[in-house]
Amino acid sequence: MAPLPPQSDPSSKFVFPQTGFHAVADKFREADFFLECLIGCNGFGQEGDYFLSAFSSAARSVTFVLQTVMSKYPNFDKWYPEASRPLRESVLARYFLQLRNEALKRGTIPAYWSGASGDDGFAHFYTFGNPHGSDLGDAPIPDVRLAARSYMVELASLLGRCYRDYDVYIDPRVIFTKRGLNALGWNVGDLLESLGFPRDWLELAPPDAVDDEQKLKVLSRYGGDEVMDDLLIKYGAKEIESQPS
Repeated sequence: MAPLPPQSDPSSKFVFPQTGFHAVADKFREADFFLECLIGCNGFGQEGDYFLSAFSSAARSVTFVLQTVMSKYPNFDKWYPEASRPLRESVLARYFLQLRNEALKRGTIPAYWSGASGDDGFAHFYTFGNPHGSDLGDAPIPDVRLAARSYMVELASLLGRCYRDYDVYIDPRVIFTKRGLNALGWNVGDLLESLGFPRDWLELAPPDAVDDEQKLKVLSRYGGDEVMDDLLIKYGAKEIESQPS
C-alpha cells in the first residue's frame, strides 16, 4: 500500500501551490469530452480518426499534469510510484501510449471503420487495425471505443486513489473541516485569510455563539467547487456517497 501523505506539523502551515488539482480534473475532462465525441461517431469521413487522436493525446497527458501539480504536495514522490504501478503495467495503457506517439510523430491512426446490417438496422464499427502501415501490434481490445473507455477506467482508478489519499489538500469539502485544517496546520483565521476575508471576520458574533464547526460550514459556501466526483463515479472509481465531515 502506498504511503499516505503525512499530517502537517501544526507549527508549519501548508502553502498551496499556484496550480491546483483542478488542472488535473480539466485534463481528464478533456479526455472524457473526446471519448464522448468518439462514441457519438457514425462512421462518416475522418472524424473518428480526429477524435481518437485528440483523445489519445489528452488521456496520455493526464498523468503528466498529475505529476506536475502534485509534486508540490507532501510525500507525493513516494506515493506515486506505487500508486501508478497498475497503470504502468497495463497492456492497454501501453498500447494507447504507442498510439499517441504514432499519431503525433507519424500522423497515422491505426483504426478503420466497418459496418454490418442487422435486425436493428445498419451498425458502424470502429476497430483497431493496420490500414496505414502502422508499427503497432494487435490491440488488447479490438473495439476502439470500448478500449478507450477501458483506458479511462484505468486512469480514473489512479485519480480516485489520489483524490482519496490527498483529500485534505485537494477536495474542498474536506478542507473546510476540522480534519482538513489540522492536516494543513491551519486555523479558522488562516482559512478566512485564504478566502480574502479579515482573519477576525467571524469573531464579531458573541462568544460561544458560533463554534468552529458552524464557522467552517459558513465558510464552505465561499470555497471552490468539488471538481472530480462526477467523472470518478462515471468511470467506476467512486461510489455515490454523502459529503465527508
